[in-house]
Amino acid sequence: MSDEIKTTFKDGILTDAEKISIGKYLNTVDSTMSDVEATYTKLYANTYLEGTPKSNLKTAYDNLKSAYDSLVAAIEDATADSTASETEFAAVNTQFATFNSRLSTFKTSIESANKSIQDKLKKLADDGISKVQSDLTIEKAKISANVTAIDNINQTIEKSGWVTTSQGNTLWAHKGNIISIINQSSESVTINASKINLNGKVTFSMFSSSLQSTINGKANSDDLGNLAKLDTVGESQLSTAVKDTINSKLSSDDVGDLAYKDKVEFAQLGSTIITGGHIKTELIDTDSIYANMAQIGDFSIESGSLVSNKMKLYPSSGLYFEDSGRGIISRFGAQTIPSSTGVSCNLFLRNTDNSGTGMTNGACMTLEVGNPTNTNGQKWISCSQASGWGAGFTLEAKYVGDDNGMSRTCITIPNILTDGQLRNKFNSSPQFHFLVWDIKTGMVCMQI
Repeated sequence: MSDEIKTTFKDGILTDAEKISIGKYLNTVDSTMSDVEATYTKLYANTYLEGTPKSNLKTAYDNLKSAYDSLVAAIEDATADSTASETEFAAVNTQFATFNSRLSTFKTSIESANKSIQDKLKKLADDGISKVQSDLTIEKAKISANVTAIDNINQTIEKSGWVTTSQGNTLWAHKGNIISIINQSSESVTINASKINLNGKVTFSMFSSSLQSTINGKANSDDLGNLAKLDTVGESQLSTAVKDTINSKLSSDDVGDLAYKDKVEFAQLGSTIITGGHIKTELIDTDSIYANMAQIGDFSIESGSLVSNKMKLYPSSGLYFEDSGRGIISRFGAQTIPSSTGVSCNLFLRNTDNSGTGMTNGACMTLEVGNPTNTNGQKWISCSQASGWGAGFTLEAKYVGDDNGMSRTCITIPNILTDGQLRNKFNSSPQFHFLVWDIKTGMVCMQI
């Protein structure tokens, strides 16, 4: 026990200052134990520490840890109140002695463990990194040679040799789990290995002349770019039957997922070429692409809009289809005519085509509906006013009982302008005429 602790317990009375002093001493013991644990953990894990030195190290550490726990418990019991009895003083004194004794034993076990490791490393060095065994056997019609190298450090065994017989000869090598063999006879040579590397010019005389030319053309190319392109599988290198098969799969409407899978597999046969800022590849599958400009088929991204020869998609205004040469315009969106007109318009159609393309009639819009039932009509146009203010009209086809089953064209205007309203608001002296319908032409006209 330290003199400081002995003095603290001497009078049997513990002041607050003495308790603080004891706490600082315990911190020192805790720090010592932390160093012990770090040293033990690293040393015990050493692969060259074996046998008795290793087991003695563990026993010494376990005993020291037990003594540490008992010492801390004894001090905490003695300092629980402001007095320390003779029994408590004796218990603390005993645990201090046990802790110091076992700490000394642990230090000795560390020295023994380090010496054991050094002895093991020295023995490996004395034995040498490798041991080489070899033998040569000569028999009638047979000569064999075998060489074995044993690496004690890396724990590997390498073997090689050759065997010559009247049937042929074999060269072989063995390292770990990898075996390679070359079997040679008067008719053939067989190479058996997980990887085969051929360095230098290789000639395949059994191939057809056209295939040899294809291979030689690739192997002898001096232009790296052309060589890279030759290494890809392009459409021109596929037979007509294969191209037809691929095209039929990719254009199939009822097997979309399968067609996409076929496209992926086809792309995997190609290659990706990256040269500076240029990327050439077959297929890109990604979640997001951010681009200021892009070309997608006949479409391009320009100034934040998707445009083609006759179609433009503007994020702020809408979708435009325009053939200015024929005077045909179709616009749908938030604003389809210039704001300077003072008119807000969501749909704008124009057809002024008189280019002589063979069409004798032009139309901005053609609407078709199905056959109406006895109770329901088929509406071409249904117009109403927002918030239910009443104005509107409906143009629809209705069946009204004709024997031939034909439908009738019906115009419904719930709140039409009256003649008095016309005089008050628009023209005080109107001229009224009847609208009549010509049954032969089906035209509606004004009767004068």
